[in-house]
Amino acid sequence: MNLSSNRRHVDNHHSRKTHVHLCRRCFQGFPTSLELETHIRLPPDQMCETREPLDILNDPEDGITPETSNILRGRKNLSKVASWRGLWTVLFPADKNIPSPGMFN
Repeated sequence: MNLSSNRRHVDNHHSRKTHVHLCRRCFQGFPTSLELETHIRLPPDQMCETREPLDILNDPEDGITPETSNILRGRKNLSKVASWRGLWTVLFPADKNIPSPGMFN
């Protein structure tokens, strides 16, 4: 499998299946962008509390985020994922040890 196929595979088969529309203040998930937009536009007296993201939201094992998907698909981001090392780093930013691509064939 070449790098382009790997990027497409990850994007198509490992996207996060839970609520993909997250409030950046409280990290509540919404099933649609319209519901998120409604939540964001609440008046100040009804605005959500700022919270730290839950660990589960940051765990790449739970699937890729929409932001990661955009990096994998975007032409302007090709330099970020032009190598196995780059692809792995985008998918698993906290990993220090990058396995050989041969481990996955």
